[in-house]
Amino acid sequence: MDPNEMIKGTPAEKHWQDIGTGHHHGILLPLIAIHSASSCGCGEFYDLHMLIDWIASLGMDILQLLPLNDSGPDPSPYNAQSASAIHPIYLSLDKLPLLTKQMKDEIAGFRAFNKTVRVHYTEVLEKKLEFLKKYVAATKEHFQSTDEYKQYVAATDWLNEYALFKVLKERFEGLNWIAWPEEFRAPSKTMRRKLEIENKEELSFHYILQYLCYLQLRGVLEYGKSKGVHIKGDIPILISPDSSDVWAHPELFDMTLAAGAPPDKFNDQWQYWGFPLYNWKAHREENFRYWKSRLHYASHFYSIYRIDHVVGFFRIWATKRGKHAKYGKFIPEDRRFWLAQGEEILRMMLSSCEMLPIAEDLGVVPDDVKERILSLGIPGTRVFRWERTVSNSYIPFSEYTPLSLSTLSTHDTETLEIWWRDETVDAEEFAKFIHTPYHPHISAAKRKEIVEMVHSSPSIFHVNLIQEYLSLFEDLRWPNPEDERINIPGYVLPSNWTYKTAKSLEEIVAHKGLHSFLKKLAKKRA
Repeated sequence: MDPNEMIKGTPAEKHWQDIGTGHHHGILLPLIAIHSASSCGCGEFYDLHMLIDWIASLGMDILQLLPLNDSGPDPSPYNAQSASAIHPIYLSLDKLPLLTKQMKDEIAGFRAFNKTVRVHYTEVLEKKLEFLKKYVAATKEHFQSTDEYKQYVAATDWLNEYALFKVLKERFEGLNWIAWPEEFRAPSKTMRRKLEIENKEELSFHYILQYLCYLQLRGVLEYGKSKGVHIKGDIPILISPDSSDVWAHPELFDMTLAAGAPPDKFNDQWQYWGFPLYNWKAHREENFRYWKSRLHYASHFYSIYRIDHVVGFFRIWATKRGKHAKYGKFIPEDRRFWLAQGEEILRMMLSSCEMLPIAEDLGVVPDDVKERILSLGIPGTRVFRWERTVSNSYIPFSEYTPLSLSTLSTHDTETLEIWWRDETVDAEEFAKFIHTPYHPHISAAKRKEIVEMVHSSPSIFHVNLIQEYLSLFEDLRWPNPEDERINIPGYVLPSNWTYKTAKSLEEIVAHKGLHSFLKKLAKKRA
């Protein structure tokens, strides 16, 4: 199949122009997981410059990041307090302008957090915000006097409501906005204006933080372009009910229902996510202004993006809020509306920005939905160990459509090593499929062989989690494979979303064995 012929005449055709249909290889990570000598307890924006240099030296050209949205006290980037605001925990403090010696000394003290096995999310966030409040108090007059800052504030349509939400959130000690006093839950225009005047200084703190995040993250995209590396972002489909978006625009959401998922062949549990559904009728009436704004802002930072749970745009499992997910149903209820709704939304997304979307079409996705996504010129995702035919046989890698991304695992799954050890029935079947003997302990050589398969498929994109590459070398991994896991869905665990690489970026990029192996992968399908 010629990918150029497949995308010709599709709505996504122009989105491929800068990316190209040659083979692309890359690395996926949650930014919070990396650390360098200049980091302050977690990965930061300027750490990505070093990573981009390394990726370029390998002959790879994709750096994929999990969501970077401000999630407040929750480390999960998929439970954000804003669909657009960037999390200030990722700011590179030592790269901020106008730092005094005292400030630099204080920043140096944060680096003790780099030595922990997991990210100490709450402590790191509290320390950074405490520092940033003092920093902004000392420098705000400088920023507020610049034309660039004024233009940013004027052009960023969600900024005021986000900042006001954060100020009120702090006033009411983190309470869900539903529990705020009535006059703050749905303030009138007069009340909002009064709050803005009363809290002018507090609002400016969040304005300046978002401006600094914008500058540093925008710089990552520009640096990537200079090195031939594409930055791929992640657009979560849903938003926290306790977010500035839902608080400021309740008419765009259905708060009577909560999203989730029924059991499927990948997960035998009912899932209640708690996120509100979109009121698509209201979105249509305002010509999808909310989504267009969200995608426009994201396009300042990414040239490619992952569409999270894309099937949810066609139909989504919904339950009455607070009820068990088993009592839910798909919305829309009438299957005849699924394809039309999903295509309408995806076409809107394509028309809103120049970023190339890649669909996360995993789980139980109807065949006609997958076909419709491909017909728009949008690639899907292929996790090797999940690709089965109707008869439950593995699909030969050679039969993958070029319009796809091949990978070993996702942030919500076990790593290859844990899956091979624990899911013995599936792992034995997979071992038979790739013509290799099965043993519960998978050797480094066998892991390398399977990684090489990922990078040899017909898929245009070949991207794996950073720990899948690091775990190929004993001196780059944690001794306990469980410490390589990012998230276990359905469980509230202190380990969720606090994964940290066992070695610093400096040690990773200097590792000759890893460099040699990854460079060879990038040549698999150049």
